[in-house]
Amino acid sequence: MKPNLTEYEAFVAVVEEANLSGAAKRLNLTKSAISKQLSKLEARLGVGLIDRTTHTLVVTPPGQQFYPQCKEVLQSIQTHENSLKNTLDTAEGKLRISFSQVLLQSPLVVTLAKFHQRYPNIVCDMRVEDSFEDLMASQIDFAFRLSHQENSRLVARPLAEASLIFCASPNYLKRHGKPESLESLITHQIIIPDFDRYNEPKAIRELMLAHIDRSKLHSSNNVTALIQAALEGMGVIVVLDIAVKKHLDEGRLVTLFPKQALLKRTLQLVYPRQSYPVKRLDAFKNFMLEEFPKVL
Repeated sequence: MKPNLTEYEAFVAVVEEANLSGAAKRLNLTKSAISKQLSKLEARLGVGLIDRTTHTLVVTPPGQQFYPQCKEVLQSIQTHENSLKNTLDTAEGKLRISFSQVLLQSPLVVTLAKFHQRYPNIVCDMRVEDSFEDLMASQIDFAFRLSHQENSRLVARPLAEASLIFCASPNYLKRHGKPESLESLITHQIIIPDFDRYNEPKAIRELMLAHIDRSKLHSSNNVTALIQAALEGMGVIVVLDIAVKKHLDEGRLVTLFPKQALLKRTLQLVYPRQSYPVKRLDAFKNFMLEEFPKVL
């Protein structure tokens, strides 16, 4: 039979209090309940631990041998419980964070660095995944997603709006001229992303079909390569504005057709529902909900 911690507690209390009344008061039980737990433990072990035949309780030799071992087990459990509680109550430990490659170029990593400065005892395990991971199965604490599949086990909190835009470098526009409409892009060098379903918007599909010579369309499956190619003047790219915000702010890229609506997405912070408060999780969630919208 498996060890019973209630029986252990009753035995240790009887040894340390030297009577049933003291043990019962200590554990907030009745004397009969203490006696019953003690008898069950002795029956399971097949040995007498406490001699109760006299007016004074006497610990038998087997009981004297078992007491320190039993006490050690209870103290070990208490130590681990305290350690767990301390972990939940303090802003420290590891966070597993998932986000897609397009967010590598966004202010996300900068915001993560600011979070670490405020909470230096929390470390981040950053996972770049373009597929939808099962947060529960992969033990992901937080995911930054531009689309979210409804799941009753998950919470999705909006952080900011992101828009799909066309942009190019000033150097490219100086050499090839600035297109005034989507239709005029068919005369330009285009770099099409073939990741994250960016070819869904009608304007982009029509643009691709309008190119009779499809060989003139550059493409890339990596957002970093896409942006770098645009910065070097290879052509016009279509990308989420949050991925090129820094370059737009610095004038290294220029937005084309700013009034043209292509596609809007909501950047969301997604995380499993919590049954109990955990300090490091709450600290991260509150920080991101407060700080991230400020950088866009």
